[in-house]
Amino acid sequence: MSTLVQELRQEVASLRDELEHARQASDSSYYYYYSKAALEAPSAVAGIPPRGMSSKAVRTIIENSHAIDFNQKLNTSSYVNVEFEEDEEAIAMMGLRINLADQTVYPRSYELHDAVVNMIARLWHCPEPEDFEEYHVFPGAGTVGSTEACLLAGLALKFRWRRWCAARTGKSIEAVRGELPNLVVSSCFQAAWEKLFRYLDIEPRLITPRNGTFTVDPGQIREAVDERTIGVVCIMGNHYGGHYDPVWEISPLVEEINRERGLQVGIHVDAASGGFIAPFQDLPPWDFRLPNVLSISASGHKYGESCCGTGWIVWRQRADLKVDPVRPDIDIPPVRQIPQTPALVFRLPLRLQTADHARRQPRGPTTQELRQRFPEVPARYSQQIQRRQRRVQQARPPRETRQDPGREPDTILSRATPIPNLRPTHRAGPIPVRIVRSGPCP
Repeated sequence: MSTLVQELRQEVASLRDELEHARQASDSSYYYYYSKAALEAPSAVAGIPPRGMSSKAVRTIIENSHAIDFNQKLNTSSYVNVEFEEDEEAIAMMGLRINLADQTVYPRSYELHDAVVNMIARLWHCPEPEDFEEYHVFPGAGTVGSTEACLLAGLALKFRWRRWCAARTGKSIEAVRGELPNLVVSSCFQAAWEKLFRYLDIEPRLITPRNGTFTVDPGQIREAVDERTIGVVCIMGNHYGGHYDPVWEISPLVEEINRERGLQVGIHVDAASGGFIAPFQDLPPWDFRLPNVLSISASGHKYGESCCGTGWIVWRQRADLKVDPVRPDIDIPPVRQIPQTPALVFRLPLRLQTADHARRQPRGPTTQELRQRFPEVPARYSQQIQRRQRRVQQARPPRETRQDPGREPDTILSRATPIPNLRPTHRAGPIPVRIVRSGPCP
């Protein structure tokens, strides 16, 4: 028995020593430069450390690493906006607490997002779709930079080509998936298109720009297009000199090729750098005013004056966004309304459901519908609120406020009156903002 007690005492003493050591390490880590962590470089290959550090110490390490990086104010190679006003930073911090994976939680955020999409669509002269009264938004979405926007544009062109190829050849969608499509683009393309070629099984048909203009020669497009071509990419502002491909010359040529060969090749305008500049320049029509332009993408963090990682894409019509059903027998039950968005991840919203999907998963009730459904909160809720207000008034002493001369003292709580008839309202979500993400900007 004595031996067991002795072992327990030794174990307790050991735990106390370990606890004291952890407390001292925690106290010293608060002041990073007085701690042992300042003498040891953090290892990138090590696992989770046995003991943590204070938030201030961790912040100091991150700030030191950031100070060694290149000065973002001198970054002129990627056209990234790094200067923000105080209000912009405040809104960005607000966005850290928002998760737009469920559009029913942030309905007002979706409305603000759609409002921006509509502004950009009208800036690019996108024709109002026939189903605009149903969706109240143009087909488009906010993205993680123009990289995701280009990937989405390429996917839409690929799915559109699959349906056309299946109808033309009489093959099934499964058989068409075995075909390798191609995309015609200038060799001045940005890195986003290389991701498309590598990850989404699309062959690049590169066109060398003309000497002296650094733009695509429309004559070379005729030789590059064939039955497997899903589209032609025109760059409005390449990364080397900001040159514009002559979309106004390429569109008539593409229309002529489609008519001669029975194809349906469309154009995507990669306006990552020029999307928010070209509309204000004296240029021939380059946007949706040309009938063969199916989609346009742009970066918000370049000349859109937004924070890093912001992009936008707009399509001419929603028919181009239909995705081939891989398993048509699988249906998602409408237990929790999963937002249907063309984005690659659940982040920025867009109501792009087909009419059938919208019938199966209707939108949440509006404020007017809620008021009609619940004209008054049940009496027990109103009574609970009244009792709670009385308890607050009794528990807290009166707090005097500013009074006019000759007026009896008043308090904020004494002015609070019960609300007999509360009406439920559709709670508005916070303002949607783009979260500043770490890592290289697209």
